[in-house]
Amino acid sequence: MADLPAAARRQIIAHEMLHYASHLGGGGTIRWRDERGAAVIPRDMEFLHEGATELFSQQLSRGHGSDPERVGYAAETTVAFYLQQIAGPNVLGAAYLSGDFTAVRRAVDARLGAGTFDRMAATGNGSGALAYLRERIQARGMGAELARWDANPIVRTAGAFD
Repeated sequence: MADLPAAARRQIIAHEMLHYASHLGGGGTIRWRDERGAAVIPRDMEFLHEGATELFSQQLSRGHGSDPERVGYAAETTVAFYLQQIAGPNVLGAAYLSGDFTAVRRAVDARLGAGTFDRMAATGNGSGALAYLRERIQARGMGAELARWDANPIVRTAGAFD
C-alpha cells in the first residue's frame, strides 16, 4: 500500500474503517421488512454493502480534500449513489450502519414503482442491479435526474458505463 498515492491510501483506509463501523452496528447483514412487517434477509447482498462502503469512503475522502483517481466496485458504487439520491443521504447512511434497508426500500418503491427494490436486490450483483435501476429510472421519466447523477465525480470516475 505504501506505493499508492496518498489519496488512494486515505480512501482505502476510510473504506475498511467503514466496513468495521457498519459491522459494529449490524450493517454487515442487509435486511428489510416487507409490507406485512415480516423480516426479509436475502442472500447475495454483498454487492450493495461493498457499493455503499465505497460510496461513503469516496465521499469522506473527497470531502476532506483528497481526490482518489479510481473508484472500486464501479457498478456497485453507482447503485449505492442512485439509492442515496432517491432515499436521501441520511436514510442510506442509517441503513448502511444498521443493516435495516426498510426505509430505503420504501423510498425506492415510492419513486420507481412497487417491487423495484426487491427486484433490484434479487439480481444479486452490481451490474444487474445497475442495469435494472437505470431502466426503472428512465421508465419513470427521470432522465434529467439520471444525467445529473451520472455527472457526479464519483459516478464519472467509477466509469460503470464504459
